[in-house]
Amino acid sequence: MEPMRSQPSRLAWKLFWAFLIISLFPIGVMLMLAFVFSGEQLLELPAFLQQRLLIALIALTLTTIGLVWLVVTRLGRRVNALAQSVRQAAQGRPAESAALSGNDEIAEAAQWFNRLADQLAHQQALLMNQDNEENTTRRQA
Repeated sequence: MEPMRSQPSRLAWKLFWAFLIISLFPIGVMLMLAFVFSGEQLLELPAFLQQRLLIALIALTLTTIGLVWLVVTRLGRRVNALAQSVRQAAQGRPAESAALSGNDEIAEAAQWFNRLADQLAHQQALLMNQDNEENTTRRQA
């Protein structure tokens, strides 16, 4: 087994960027607008400009929600796929290999799980062969 890494994990960085997109980006836009315009100045802007600012803020909010949804669902699918393989193995059913590609911790956990499942299947086959050999020698005796 490899030693623990001292640097932040790739999954942690993904979650960090998701948090950044969710919270800081829209807040930064709102703060920028607050510095540029005071409340009274916003009301003094022509109506078409007020509408465009409102549309831009709504578009920014929807884009942020969409990006977060993509990150969360992609991450969730990967974790669910790994959990399904582990669940099958825990229930005694032969687990299909957890086919997750990538270079993050989820893919690494899937690779280690696949290695563990292969070793367990190999050990089980050895035990069955040994048991069959013992039964054959008992019958011959």
